[in-house]
Amino acid sequence: MLYASGTNGKKRRRGLGALFSNDVRFLSLQGVSSITELPDSIGKHSSLVILDLKECHNLEMLSKEITKLKELRYLDLSECYLLACMPKGLGTLLELLVLKGFVISNP
Repeated sequence: MLYASGTNGKKRRRGLGALFSNDVRFLSLQGVSSITELPDSIGKHSSLVILDLKECHNLEMLSKEITKLKELRYLDLSECYLLACMPKGLGTLLELLVLKGFVISNP
C-alpha cells in the first residue's frame, strides 16, 4: 500500500487506484523503498505501457494481477534485490518488449 497524509496530519493507507486514474500510461515508483509488494489494484490500470520499479529495494512480490496489463511494453525491476520470482502468466503480456533487472538464472 501507499501512504498519503490526511487533512488531520495522520497517515492513511491508500491503494494505487486512489492516486491516479485507470487510463494512466506511465508509472514510475523508482526508488520508493517503502514498497514491499505491488498491490492487486495494479491490474485495474489496463492502459499502463511503462512501469518503472527500479531501485525499489524492498520489493519482494509482484501481484499476479500484473498479467492484466495487456498494453505493458516496458517493465524495469533493476535493483529490486528482494524480488525472487515473477508471477505466473507473465508470458501472456504479448506487448512486453523490455524486462530489465530480473535474472532468470546464473550460467
